[in-house]
Amino acid sequence: MANKRFWKGYICGILSFAGILVLLVLCQRWMLPNSLSLRQETQVLMKLNQMSYLIGSKYLDEVDTDTLLEGAYAGFANAVGDKYTRYYTQEEFEAYLENASGTFAGIGVVVGWNVDRQMVEVLSVTDGGPAEKGGMQAGDLIFSVNGEEMKDASMEIVTSRIRGKVGTDVVIGVLREDEEDPVLLTVTRERIEENTVASHMIDDGIGYIQIIEFDDITSKQFKEALEGLQEQGMKGLILDLRGNPGGRLNVVVDIADQILPEGLITYTLTRDGKREDFTSQEETQLSIPLVTLVDENSASASEILSGAIRDHHMGTLIGMKTFGKGIVQTTYSLTDESGLKVTMARYYTPNGEFIHGVGIEPDITVSLPENVMLDEVRGTEKDTQYAAALEEIHRLIEE
Repeated sequence: MANKRFWKGYICGILSFAGILVLLVLCQRWMLPNSLSLRQETQVLMKLNQMSYLIGSKYLDEVDTDTLLEGAYAGFANAVGDKYTRYYTQEEFEAYLENASGTFAGIGVVVGWNVDRQMVEVLSVTDGGPAEKGGMQAGDLIFSVNGEEMKDASMEIVTSRIRGKVGTDVVIGVLREDEEDPVLLTVTRERIEENTVASHMIDDGIGYIQIIEFDDITSKQFKEALEGLQEQGMKGLILDLRGNPGGRLNVVVDIADQILPEGLITYTLTRDGKREDFTSQEETQLSIPLVTLVDENSASASEILSGAIRDHHMGTLIGMKTFGKGIVQTTYSLTDESGLKVTMARYYTPNGEFIHGVGIEPDITVSLPENVMLDEVRGTEKDTQYAAALEEIHRLIEE
């Protein structure tokens, strides 16, 4: 009996890691040529074979082969040592692409990660959207989706479970402070277009545009917002990039093209020194005073835009030093529809500055009051950075 169990375990172990062995061989021979000698490759294969035998024959419980393989793929990407290079399962990659597009079949909520509870929290609910119709509230903690518990699940997993075909229902269990047990809500999915741009006219012809993130839909939304404010007689613009984590390179380039004069927006360099320039055209130049708000959470694409505005002397930067992410990632779809995001280039401001790990210093440094959260005061009298932007834009208009 013991001998039978031994061979069963051994065979299961071999089968479980066969995919890993193939993966490593392919990566070594195709993706990473000359990175390993034949001797090193043999050592790797022998070591994995030994591990497969030990796990397959000695491990206490049953081992899920798919989980082992997914862990191996993720570990392969993580071992690069770059937090921006990562592997996505099929579900995670689908959710990632959907998030980046800015349109999806969903329920109309903005979610974030509640660190204390280790759960996804509903930050806001779209007025008139499916979530509001279903009774969801800001502050709800997502406990389950269609009966599957979501505690400790990643943001990508939770959002992928919530999304689905338009017109179908999803049952979401939420935890609320005033409820002892989870509240079950039935929400009908609808086609959702995220609002990645918010805009309004303040006063005296001063326009305000906030870019929340740079998704595929953002360029169109920005163009509509800009043209709408121009039709209202805008004399000066406050562009708010605070808290914007970045997004698509092609999107920020297109938005910069609507603002900047003819010239360089940014350029990238790969590890082999290949340079690619991204430029703007003269006819799209913004010809009114511009003030750009940035903070320590303005990253990546936000820094490309603010750096280009600064280097072209197109406006004043106000706020705090930016995050400092000066590298570019490209995502690749793998054969099984999973995905890999790889850091593949550094980007530079038009003046040749590499801001990774450094950030961009604003022209006028202004902090928020202590213990004040930006999203709670943005655009109010307690928003000291916004107040400084108003003062500066008035000064520029009067010059």
